[in-house]
Amino acid sequence: MLYVKIEPIKQQVRCFFFASFAGLTTCMIFNILWVLSVLHIVPQTDAQCREDYSQTYNENGTLTSSHLSTNIIPPEDCYKYTLKRSEENGQISTVPLTEIIIDFFPEYRWVGRFTQIFIAVSLTVSYLTFGSALKSMLGGVLDAVMPRSPSSNESTGTLQRVTNSM
Repeated sequence: MLYVKIEPIKQQVRCFFFASFAGLTTCMIFNILWVLSVLHIVPQTDAQCREDYSQTYNENGTLTSSHLSTNIIPPEDCYKYTLKRSEENGQISTVPLTEIIIDFFPEYRWVGRFTQIFIAVSLTVSYLTFGSALKSMLGGVLDAVMPRSPSSNESTGTLQRVTNSM
């Protein structure tokens, strides 16, 4: 599908390779930054959340650190916002992240909503990308396995012939 638009000219192949490499590198950098930010904001376990909270507040209950982390989550609510709970419920790590943002930082509620929308779009694009690759692979496998009938049109692919025969 994608390679049809690229002619086998050295310059176009190099540009395609560079564009692919730049896209993958950018995705890798964004993924690393995303993981670091989630691990910085969302506690992994209930014990880590309680420990962060107790280190941040002194005996008078006043805030002793300005570090934006899990310090603002009260100990009784810690489990609700952990990565462990997300894992047990089969959720992705952005669920507790957006819950923390929405519940404790109402002025940044738009960031939480934007994150949820971005994840929905990202999952949709991922499924469409993998689906098109799977369709292409299955078409190639069927072309290799199923013989062409003498009466069939050569321009029609095997996947299309199988679909039309059903």
